[in-house]
Amino acid sequence: MDSAGLDFQAIFRLLRTGSAPSLSSEELASRISSCVVQTEITPAASVTHTDVMCLCLTLVETIINRLTAQSLPQDVTRFYEDVTRRLFGEMNLMAKLVSLLSCQDQLVSHLSAKCMSVYVISDICINGGSSSIWRHACAEVFQKSTASSELDSCLWSLTAVIKGVLRAEKCQNKRDVLMKFLSGLDASITDLHTNLLTQDAQDPHKRGLMNLSKTMCEFFDLLEVLSAARLRYGVCSSVQRVIFVESRALLHVMRADVEYFVKKRALLLLKRSLLRRAGDDWALGEVQSSSHEDHSLTEDMLAMADGVLQEVNAGWLEEVPVKAQASFFGGNCDVGLAGTQKDDVILRAVSLILLKSLEIKIQSLHWKGAQSDIDVRQYLTELMSLLQRHGTLVSADAHSCSWVSVVFAEQDDDMMESTKTLIGLYLYQKSLSSSDSGVCVWGCNPHCHFILLLRSLSFDHTVLLDFLISSETCFLEYCVRYLKLLREDWTGLCRSCHHIEDCDLNLGATRGGTDASVQTRPAVTETLHVVPCTRSPTGNDVSVPRLVDYGSSDESDEAEEQVSDRNSGNTDVDSGRTDAEASVMALEQVETEHTSESLLGKVFVCLMDLRMAIVVMIGMIGEWLWWDRLWLPGNLTWADLKDEEGLVYARVSHLYVTLPYALVFLLVRYLFERLIATPLAASLGVSEKTRYKVERNAVLEHYFITKSKNPGQADIDGLCKKCSWSSRQVQRWFRRRRNQDRPSVLKKFREASWRMVFYLGAFIGGIIALYDKPWFYNLREVWNGYPKQSMLESQYWYYIVEMSFYLSLVLRITFDVKRKDFKEQIIHHWATLTLLAFSWCGNYIRVGTLVMLIHDSSDILLESAKIFNYAKWERTCNGIFVVFAVIFIVTRLIIFPFWIIHCTWVYPPDYYPPFFGYYFFNFMLVILLMLHIFWAYLILHMVKMFLFGSLTKDERSDNEEDEEEEGETSVTEDNDGHVKVTNGCGGGGANHH
Repeated sequence: MDSAGLDFQAIFRLLRTGSAPSLSSEELASRISSCVVQTEITPAASVTHTDVMCLCLTLVETIINRLTAQSLPQDVTRFYEDVTRRLFGEMNLMAKLVSLLSCQDQLVSHLSAKCMSVYVISDICINGGSSSIWRHACAEVFQKSTASSELDSCLWSLTAVIKGVLRAEKCQNKRDVLMKFLSGLDASITDLHTNLLTQDAQDPHKRGLMNLSKTMCEFFDLLEVLSAARLRYGVCSSVQRVIFVESRALLHVMRADVEYFVKKRALLLLKRSLLRRAGDDWALGEVQSSSHEDHSLTEDMLAMADGVLQEVNAGWLEEVPVKAQASFFGGNCDVGLAGTQKDDVILRAVSLILLKSLEIKIQSLHWKGAQSDIDVRQYLTELMSLLQRHGTLVSADAHSCSWVSVVFAEQDDDMMESTKTLIGLYLYQKSLSSSDSGVCVWGCNPHCHFILLLRSLSFDHTVLLDFLISSETCFLEYCVRYLKLLREDWTGLCRSCHHIEDCDLNLGATRGGTDASVQTRPAVTETLHVVPCTRSPTGNDVSVPRLVDYGSSDESDEAEEQVSDRNSGNTDVDSGRTDAEASVMALEQVETEHTSESLLGKVFVCLMDLRMAIVVMIGMIGEWLWWDRLWLPGNLTWADLKDEEGLVYARVSHLYVTLPYALVFLLVRYLFERLIATPLAASLGVSEKTRYKVERNAVLEHYFITKSKNPGQADIDGLCKKCSWSSRQVQRWFRRRRNQDRPSVLKKFREASWRMVFYLGAFIGGIIALYDKPWFYNLREVWNGYPKQSMLESQYWYYIVEMSFYLSLVLRITFDVKRKDFKEQIIHHWATLTLLAFSWCGNYIRVGTLVMLIHDSSDILLESAKIFNYAKWERTCNGIFVVFAVIFIVTRLIIFPFWIIHCTWVYPPDYYPPFFGYYFFNFMLVILLMLHIFWAYLILHMVKMFLFGSLTKDERSDNEEDEEEEGETSVTEDNDGHVKVTNGCGGGGANHH
């Protein structure tokens, strides 16, 4: 290698150590740029130049990666930033890299693609833009769709860029960035999809795609990345929809003249898309948020499922290739039951594709209300035939349901997904025929799947426990579904155990012998005949041990006894069992002993062990939760807070009454709003506004609920065709439908009246409870004698009433008026409940009563201002609001932080060393303070409007859409009963606070 190559090696070593070379940034950039030039490569003379070029490309890639990772010293960072800026600026390195994509040397082409990709990712994450030269080059190559190393490099580069953006932690607004980024490439990628996959789709055998194997694999990687962007961030472009809508093109790859591994790659892409797992192996576990919801995804998933089922009906399963030996990736070389080697990756993919397609299709029948049914039995019979042909089931004597355990033996996540899906298919088919006879013939008996799963795990309950707490599989969801089924169909489990044992006997006979477990079956037959799930005259299962006893709350007695000594001051646990419970436990033990050698007995023992392990685990969690060091200072335990010598301490069990009291509050609120608030509103001139009822339209209603409440013009045009309505009629329907969901002024008046009455009563009660207490005047008295501070009756009722009220607000929050700070309100309610509950359990009752009192003082005036605002008493409303703003600022931004938080943060260390409860309590108080600052901003903004304009609404409230828009004529009545006609403009109304 020449001197230039040696210089670059030295620079590379300096970069790795975090140092900069002695060269200037301009000189280094010039040297790199001069080396990155495509020349005519001859077999001998240009070897040195190619090596130097590869070294330069790797050096540029490493520089960008180190700058992105911010792993260099500040001065070195500035040096290499200047080098990068010169390279991709005045020296136009990007254009040179694009030209290298067509280089005959595949290594140079790939390294240039990597270099471009890391720069584009960095540019997108830092500056929010991407190189137009690179985008235009990729678009041109995709439109040509000519097999070449240039096309492969562009596909790899685009895939790497999208994947890098998805994985980047510093990239903000990934959805918007990706949508803008893909907008310029959407058409060219769609053209490439058409040329590679959908061209000549009716007869794929005509196409010679053998030379496109690498290109197709790169393209499938790109499609998976695009699917991941859609599933995780709601990025939806036309090409991303094509992946789902034109899914049959992936299925047609099975018939095309391509390499086997390409067909396997197509199946894996289809499987991951149906399972919504695209990108699971590299996307860092991110999930799509509700704010990025893709409203067309449901329909596209249904289109994909329809395409699969149509191809299966056309005989697609007959054309799926399954090699005798697995290919070089994602496979295995295990010998199957028939003594032949098979590729289980293909079998797993095909099985899950069919199962998930059936599940999606069945789910669509419910929300679409379709009349036609799906014959699940037919599809699963065809799947069983495919598995039989490839040796999954060795003979007719083998149990048909064993295909799940055999096919998915190496993939736990796929096995749980398939068993979960099969439960839904089983229940759907059973709902059609009201019988499960013959269900084992087509391999869809969930009881058999569960039994065979346990047997494949050697009935080890610890493995099941690992599955339950693991996030890598959906075993928890599957377990819940199966337990619901098992609760209704214990006899099915018993019959399945007998059926599997019979199959084992027959299979053992055909092999010329039986194993020990099979031979023991006749010896326990008499015992098992007593076990079948018949019910006692009382209707309870006394002959079958239960995994979950739904009729008892003492399932965790043993675990609770282990921790009763530690939290005896906070729990009321009975340590003994009744005679009836002891009898049931003894019966379960006897039955388990008699049937432990049978398959049914092993299942029961495994389930009972699993239940006991869960109980112990819950007990350990409870023991940790009530650890003394979390709740009390270091020198105290729960035993020190037992009621004695006239001292009464707060207990967790006291808080149980808040739930029934919350329900009482809901009832009292209902009566108050109907009997008091409504007449009061009528006397003040607040009445229910007449609203138009929308016509019943299933198509529009489904769109309104599942997709969008504000459709765009394109969607409106499509809905017009489906409903045979005009555009104006559809717009009017959506406007009236939105108004139906909006709260009326009367509803807001009732809500404000109820809250004002409560806050007034709570504030008066708090004053009565605290006016004669020394800590009301001297905050240091809050910690005098802590935590051995006896609870007073007034404190008890003050806490219980406040917690019950806030719990009633949480229970009612989905029905109350929703404002802009809806999320903040939820956080406030839960933070308040958590703070009150923690202060109760940790005996912070004195400071808790002070916090409640200062909050109630300003809330009274806020709700009063709302009431007069709805009644259109503007002057009264404005006056009360000004007083409220002053009291809010004083109590929540002055007294709360500088008195209350100062009291809880500064004084306690004078009495005891800080512990977890000290930090957690203050943390929750700071959260409340942050919410106060947010609301203070809204209040001050409203005060500004009041001083310089007019105060007409609560800044937290959304504007109500007028009933009469776009020139609609409405007919209403005034208070005197006279008809009033308006055209296009409503009278406004005091809808906002």
